Amino acid sequence: MRHQAPVGVHIPPTGEAHLREGSRFIWVYKLHATDIAETKDIPLPGRIRLAKRSGRFLCIADDENYNMIDLETASFLPLLPVSQAPPEEPSPGAPQTPAVKPFILVISDSEFLILSWTGASTLGLFITGEGEPVRGTLEWAQHPISVGTCSLLASI
Repeated sequence: MRHQAPVGVHIPPTGEAHLREGSRFIWVYKLHATDIAETKDIPLPGRIRLAKRSGRFLCIADDENYNMIDLETASFLPLLPVSQAPPEEPSPGAPQTPAVKPFILVISDSEFLILSWTGASTLGLFITGEGEPVRGTLEWAQHPISVGTCSLLASI
């Protein structure tokens, strides 16, 4: 399906795939100099809460799990639960505990860091786009409020 670019909107002729998050699908588009071409619709098992892309791989978190999608082949690989802790039974009149917030960080080309709550601590796993664990595992005593990366530059 091809769509005309809106008047006054410049679309660079990169041909790169761009993503739009939807409730049950990911739509992959290629942007051209004058139009937009939809290339794939990838169905998902749940609602996307978070998505990060590196190269041809898209790491997503739905309400329960982290998953890896290869955008070239549209293959879907389940990785790890966002929370491995058993669900708590709410006490009558007690406030509900909010769901564990998923975290996905792009570390490098085809490498991501995902965090999973165990009930006692949070594990940080480095995962490749193919779903293979790399490096070591990080651990936090509590689930972090925020996680980020920084690059250190040195000049002599």
